[in-house]
Amino acid sequence: MNKILISAVAVMFFLFPCISFADSGIVIYPVKSEMATEPNWDFKLGEIPYLYVKLPEAPEGYWTSRVESDWYLGSSLKAEDSSYGLKQTYWIDLSGTYDWSDPSNAGKWTIDADWYYFRIGSSQVLDSGEGSTWFNIAGSPTSVPEPISTILFVAGGSVLGARRLIKRRHLS
Repeated sequence: MNKILISAVAVMFFLFPCISFADSGIVIYPVKSEMATEPNWDFKLGEIPYLYVKLPEAPEGYWTSRVESDWYLGSSLKAEDSSYGLKQTYWIDLSGTYDWSDPSNAGKWTIDADWYYFRIGSSQVLDSGEGSTWFNIAGSPTSVPEPISTILFVAGGSVLGARRLIKRRHLS
């Protein structure tokens, strides 16, 4: 029985490695736009990544929530964001922080997020937790000439070379 349970958990981690269901029930993953709920881990240069964060069930009574996130490119901290409100679901974007068409932003980004529920009107923490996810910004592809362009270039060079060779033989 234990082997089956371990196998099932291992399969879940292989199939869903990027959605964080931290110990406290947070759901966090990247999406393509505000209000999107479909996970997306691969972005092209120029696309703006958003972070979808769904907090666990809210505590009883009057509360407010806050999500603090740290954005890393590789191991370098690149941005921080703090969002708060009377809600359980957040879409956090970096549209104003980076030029996402800049190739220097290509690579694997990691997002760590801490969340809190506070008693409204005070700093009393009712519940808190953390989660993390990642996304990738693809770099610009290297340009490869079309095969026909290469063929035309070689053919044109050959014609010019042959013409020059024929012209030399007639002059001699």
